[in-house]
Amino acid sequence: MTRASESCKDQRTEVIKHLEMIQAVITRLAQNSFMIKSWSLTLIAGVVLLLYRYFKSEDGVYLIILLLIPVFGFWRLDAFYLRQERLFRNLYDDVREKNDTDFSMDTRAYEHKDRNKPLSVFFSKTLQIFYSIEITFLVFAFLAFFYLS
Repeated sequence: MTRASESCKDQRTEVIKHLEMIQAVITRLAQNSFMIKSWSLTLIAGVVLLLYRYFKSEDGVYLIILLLIPVFGFWRLDAFYLRQERLFRNLYDDVREKNDTDFSMDTRAYEHKDRNKPLSVFFSKTLQIFYSIEITFLVFAFLAFFYLS
């Protein structure tokens, strides 16, 4: 083997290591997003069940309205993780196409893309579907408490 081919092989090994680092970050962000969704769902279901069991109807109505605050908080946090995941996926794609790497984890170059803008991520289809289901559940719970009182 020549020195040039060894150098090329070493560079490719470095690129693979860099890709593994980026993939580890993407995996961690996806796990965090999953955890946010499970916490949100658990909180909403648990509080509504407790309200149904232990509170008077008029108190339950106000508490269900207050539950919209954590829903939007979880939605915002989930959007943050999804945005970071998209930025790192863009970085992954760029590093994958290179023959050399500097092990940079800087994603600022991808923030200008329309798909990666905060509002675009906040209103992405996956987040809209999940959190609109939670909000719909809260609306039905509100109506049930309101009309049962």
